Amino acid sequence: MDYFEENGESRYGFSIYDRPSTPIYELIKATEKIKNSDVSQEYKQEQLEELFKGNAERAFMGKNKNGEVSVHLNDKKGNQRIRMVIDAQGEPKLEFLNAHGEVTYRLPPE
Repeated sequence: MDYFEENGESRYGFSIYDRPSTPIYELIKATEKIKNSDVSQEYKQEQLEELFKGNAERAFMGKNKNGEVSVHLNDKKGNQRIRMVIDAQGEPKLEFLNAHGEVTYRLPPE
């Protein structure tokens, strides 16, 4: 289960991740060591990004702050490639995206 808040927007739901074979216990231990180190915040962020390299969200099902319920299917880099949405008014849509996040096909067509 996930709850994300970024740039004043939030979403919650269920996610499926690809992740490296490193045991979660080791990741937690390494994360705590980085966070408690006496290096700059910038360097800590770089270390954390390196530690979690290879983690990618592959699927998400949930709701955003606008009341939209959605399912997102992502490629191995975590980029959304298929997006199914029921908006707050109950209208469904299905979108196919390229690797850059641009919609290449939409149902219903606009």
